Amino acid sequence: MSHPLPSSHTPWGADPATPPDAPELESHSFQMSCFLTQSTMGLLAILVLSLLSTKLLEANEEEILPSRTHHLGAPVSIPPQSSEVQAAARLATEKFSSKSRSKMLFRLLDVTSAEMQVTNIITFKIWATIGKTKCPKSTDADLESCVLGKRRLSCTFEVTYDPRTNQHKVPISDCKKAPAAAR
Repeated sequence: MSHPLPSSHTPWGADPATPPDAPELESHSFQMSCFLTQSTMGLLAILVLSLLSTKLLEANEEEILPSRTHHLGAPVSIPPQSSEVQAAARLATEKFSSKSRSKMLFRLLDVTSAEMQVTNIITFKIWATIGKTKCPKSTDADLESCVLGKRRLSCTFEVTYDPRTNQHKVPISDCKKAPAAAR
């Protein structure tokens, strides 16, 4: 329900054609000034509370920076020393060793970096250095006790894990002779 705004020359409800009595005009002016004062105070209180709550929220909120976020399903760098990465790198080294034409086993020496990507499967991309041992593939030797030979390889492995089937696969094993500095 809307009320017409009063004219600056007439009080509320007065007929503009007839001049108001002086006491009635003073009464309406007083009521109007009280109304404006209460409205102004109410708006001022709302404004102050709004500003205070905004400042409190800003003080408690942590700023999200683009460097700390990543896209869903995008590869993310993870610590090479993490147990998941180490287990995936050992599996990749074992698969590489079994498929290589070498008669000797290979052992994981160092994981230099790793990424993980989570989609419907978990994919680890691992950069590692492996070394050729003096233990033949035909023996069931403990790799940690095998003496290392001179040959070192720099490898890029991709290891996938499907949680639905609980299966690990190594679709990519790309190894090249390691530079002299890595030996």
